[in-house]
Amino acid sequence: MLDDKKPTSVTVIFRRGSFFPVNFTMREQKIAISKVIASWKSPRGRERMLYNFSVITPCGTYVMEYDEYEKQWYYSQPGGWQ
Repeated sequence: MLDDKKPTSVTVIFRRGSFFPVNFTMREQKIAISKVIASWKSPRGRERMLYNFSVITPCGTYVMEYDEYEKQWYYSQPGGWQ
């Protein structure tokens, strides 16, 4: 679970039964994702998942999280883990 995470809107591409973020909004500015370097998921309750993506942008490295239960995206910078 991310600590110090901030809600955001994200543009996502769905491909071959999977999905990944291509950009997100930070302080009302759209940030392009240059590369997804890792992805993983973990249980969120009994029936939902948290999807995480480590991404590189022109502004730095971020961790993106999609909470399937809340239907909400979040971002955090490295070092923001609990």
